[in-house]
Amino acid sequence: MSESFIGTYAYIVNGTAWADALAVAPVAAWDDAPVLMTMKDSVPQATLDWLADNGITDVIIVGGEAVVSQDVYDELDALYTVERVAGENRYETAKEIALVGVKYVGMDGSLATLVSGENFADALSAAPIGWWTGAPVLLTPSTS
Repeated sequence: MSESFIGTYAYIVNGTAWADALAVAPVAAWDDAPVLMTMKDSVPQATLDWLADNGITDVIIVGGEAVVSQDVYDELDALYTVERVAGENRYETAKEIALVGVKYVGMDGSLATLVSGENFADALSAAPIGWWTGAPVLLTPSTS
């Protein structure tokens, strides 16, 4: 990714795992890009239809193979330019997607929205603030 491509990018997350979806929410909003859901091992037809019907050319999968499999990557890669943004765990993935927000989308690298990585409620409430302020969401464990 060399710049923001408003209207051509879509972010894909596992629809049953909240952490990656909430970490990417302010980045996607800042980029005027949708966040769409997939299953771990297959892309729902509704997601494929939406991508095809809305001029998407590039897909960014958020999360490692434990949440979005290589099969999903390959299925999407046959139709779109696909990149994966992931870390070793949800905290690292949130950091990596925050870096995408700062480096490619224009979010503020001097700000961060810190939320619990153990409970979705904080991130759900804070994601709009991250978008409004340009501060990416970073997940943190309760003990550090």
